Amino acid sequence: MLPALSSPRLSVAPRDSSPAAAEPRLLHEFFARAVRRWPENIAIEVPPSLQRPVRRTITYAELDRQSEALAGYLREFVTGEHRHRGAALVTTPRPPHD
Repeated sequence: MLPALSSPRLSVAPRDSSPAAAEPRLLHEFFARAVRRWPENIAIEVPPSLQRPVRRTITYAELDRQSEALAGYLREFVTGEHRHRGAALVTTPRPPHD
């Protein structure tokens, strides 16, 4: 049998509904929170490899700056006369055309 709804185990304290207290639900919200909390922490780390002998890192603050710059550049494609509605991200190398 299910416990009654008035059970203390199921009671939930009222949540603060202010925007600052809202828990992130979407990916960009998690990212924005991380930028605010830990701007100088490493967001991305790429270890060395045969093709890239040096470890590369980027902080949340730098990733935020670069993503805002990319968003600004891409806005030109969606606000002008010739709007593009998609983007292709290549994840594997393609052989060169003959």
